[in-house]
Amino acid sequence: RFLSPLDGETFGGVAVVRLQMTGMADGTEVVVDVNRDVIGQDDQPPYEIPFDTLLWPEQEVTLRARADDGVNDLEVEIFPVIDNTPPDVVVTSPADGASLSAPFDVRVDAADTGGVAAVSVALDGEEIGVDDAPPWEVPVDVEAFEAGEHTLLVTVLDRVGNSREVELDVRFSYCAEPETVRLDDFLIYTYEA
Repeated sequence: RFLSPLDGETFGGVAVVRLQMTGMADGTEVVVDVNRDVIGQDDQPPYEIPFDTLLWPEQEVTLRARADDGVNDLEVEIFPVIDNTPPDVVVTSPADGASLSAPFDVRVDAADTGGVAAVSVALDGEEIGVDDAPPWEVPVDVEAFEAGEHTLLVTVLDRVGNSREVELDVRFSYCAEPETVRLDDFLIYTYEA
């Protein structure tokens, strides 16, 4: 039986096909093929065969394992789906180049054929939040950071491990508490931006 991938599972990248073949004599060679093209063999449990899915089209494939020890002849097939395409990503808020002065949410529209696992947001290289369920939103409190220019990096990860990044330049500006200065009988309020 296949331990990974599983029947109907979406997977991608350089994967390892893992098998458990019970009742076979020691040293029995297990041969694995994809759509009848051999990708590897192993003769020692646990049976593990590397599978570079990047060499195959993104579609459902027939993954077959065969073993014959002279007494037992086993063959198992499953039908996983190869996915090496990163998720589709649109950052709906904030806009690139936005000037922000109050807490806001980074809002993302994300989609992937195999499903989106998470959206993470980093500010100037430091992760500040992750959302693992739609709607994809990560709150940001601008006053927790210095005023000025910043870079937001939004990373969307699909369930297979494919990711896509979108970088935004933003400016944080906010007013500090007013400073009171008395000049004779006039009060003057100044604000720092």
